[in-house]
Amino acid sequence: MKRKQEKPAYDRIAAGERLRCRRLELGWSRELVAERLGVVNKYYADIERGTCGMSVETLINLSRLYGVSLDTLIYGEKEKKSAVSQEEQLMRGLNGMPQVVQDYCLRMLWLFADGLRAAQEEAAEYETGPETVKSSSDSEKNSGSEA
Repeated sequence: MKRKQEKPAYDRIAAGERLRCRRLELGWSRELVAERLGVVNKYYADIERGTCGMSVETLINLSRLYGVSLDTLIYGEKEKKSAVSQEEQLMRGLNGMPQVVQDYCLRMLWLFADGLRAAQEEAAEYETGPETVKSSSDSEKNSGSEA
């Protein structure tokens, strides 16, 4: 008879350490994470220390907030690289940020897109051939100011 491959046991202290490391990687404070989760700071600090467990809802919310799988949070297993699009990675990253940072990033993306569009239009005009552009001295000559 084959034995099932057993998952490692859940270790609250190790899980808390993984959460703390991920939070620090992102440069977030405990207070910010607690606020984003809708929990009090002390409760989140206890989770990171491993002195208390967490509900399934909190675990799922942490997974989403930090952009890591539940297996990674619970067991510390390395995530398998999946074919996640750049757009999905961007959205996951934005979702984990405070609203003011999300708004700023989106404004920057719109500005970039507008600049790119303008550059493409300018390049298209250049490729079709330069229009005849009168210099300012040509304009003065033809404006009837000839003496």
